[in-house]
Amino acid sequence: MVNWLICPKSVPVAVSKTDNVKIITPELNQFADAWDVDYRKYHDLFIPESKKAAIAVSVSA
Repeated sequence: MVNWLICPKSVPVAVSKTDNVKIITPELNQFADAWDVDYRKYHDLFIPESKKAAIAVSVSA
């Protein structure tokens, strides 16, 4: 488990992806008389090999 991670803002490369958006109209919504928008949001963080030396991490078992 990572307790904390310290690095300059220029080190990580953040990626965000939105999966297919599903829009449900009020006529088809079984739970409310309202629009429903369903989607999944994925996040990832990449650290280039050349910049790993600039990172400080505290890890526990």
